[in-house]
This record gives sequence, C-alpha cells and structure tokens, in this order.
Amino acid sequence: MGPGMLLHIPKDVPHGISPKTKIRYVTVYIPPRAPSLKAAEAGEKGHILAR
Repeated sequence: MGPGMLLHIPKDVPHGISPKTKIRYVTVYIPPRAPSLKAAEAGEKGHILAR
C-alpha cells in the first residue's frame, strides 16, 4: 500500500495492520457502526461524521 491507495476488506475476512513507519489512515464503515456514530456526534477527536 502507498499514499492515495484504497483497500477493501470484506467483513468476513480477518485482518489487521502492522505499519513499518508512522502512518495516518482512514477507516470507513458502511453502514456506520453505532460506537463510531456516537463518538463522532460527541465530537471525539479522530471521529468525523459525514452524512
């Protein structure tokens, strides 16, 4: 993976990340997961709610 790349992982496939360097990443859940929605609505750092 590199900058600007996208990876789709089906929900039934076990997965995780093991970065070799410091990284930033975005996780998108479709449909949104309830805990993420609550965190975004509460304004918690790192959670952005887009509707």
